[in-house]
Amino acid sequence: MKDTITNFIEEIKKNESLAIIGLSKNAGKTTTLNSVLKLLNYENVMLTSIGYDGEETDLIFGTGKPTIFVKKGTLIATAKKCVLNSDIRFEILETTGFNTPLGEIIIVRCLEDGLIELAGPSYNSQLREVIRLLKEFGNGLVIVDGALNRKSFSDPSVCDKTILCSGMTLSDDVNEVAKQTLYTLKLLTLPSISSEDVGLIRQLLDNTLTIINKDNSVKVLDTQTSINQEMKVVKELDKQSKYLIVNGPLTDKLALQLIKSRTLVSALSVIVKNGTNIFIKEETFNQLQKAKIDLRVIDEIDVCAISMNPNSLYKHFDSKEVVASVASKTDKLVCDFVGGC
Repeated sequence: MKDTITNFIEEIKKNESLAIIGLSKNAGKTTTLNSVLKLLNYENVMLTSIGYDGEETDLIFGTGKPTIFVKKGTLIATAKKCVLNSDIRFEILETTGFNTPLGEIIIVRCLEDGLIELAGPSYNSQLREVIRLLKEFGNGLVIVDGALNRKSFSDPSVCDKTILCSGMTLSDDVNEVAKQTLYTLKLLTLPSISSEDVGLIRQLLDNTLTIINKDNSVKVLDTQTSINQEMKVVKELDKQSKYLIVNGPLTDKLALQLIKSRTLVSALSVIVKNGTNIFIKEETFNQLQKAKIDLRVIDEIDVCAISMNPNSLYKHFDSKEVVASVASKTDKLVCDFVGGC
């Protein structure tokens, strides 16, 4: 395992950004971040967050929240209030103009070792700009700590690699935790569409719903959302339909309606921006496959590791068993970063 972790660290060093996202509350995201920082020897790293993930004591469960330890010289993009509340001295390098409930996001350099708190922008466009500014002032890897249920920031256009954090806060059943984790991994790593169609599809992303036919003719549906428009969408499909592009969430209701109407189409692919836009049950996903309705993404998400937290709120589970329940079914690196691997 030691050699595997060493190879993993060397690989992520080759990238510009790393996202850490959680499958549930208390999945161990911040502890995983601390573990990764330690494995990187705190060298050539810059930090930010998407949104804000709670207080020193978690407001939902009343459990203690880990804080992030950084070394002198580390560059951070965080909200002004987080800087003012820290005991560390900082040098302010840049202001961003991105306002949050905790103040403007600012770029700072730590002037000493200590504990910090992260609160970053809430939108991908702002996060891209924050990452760009951090790279202007320093070299190395930008690590983004994800806020609760904010998986969307792992859009590949924002971060190069992603660590998925899961664990026993999902369920007291190890097999159920493994099932949910592996299904999420499947959604996040769905294959992309063929490269020859990418250009055309990206041009159509301003529309909510678009159909591309086999002859590459385009039909834009007149709707602001796919929600509660399932029948309208299906009526526009026929055997000439090649792609249904859903710019927004792919819901269970739409997927089930497509399954019911599978005889109306042939070889249809449903396209979403990336796997974080899919909100369908695993049973529905399997039914889509049986109906030969393909799910594809425009941008693949590169999940480089899965962090499994063996701790629930009230119980500690066997780390090796929790890790093995997922590791035995995927070739991704699966590790208990919370326990220190």
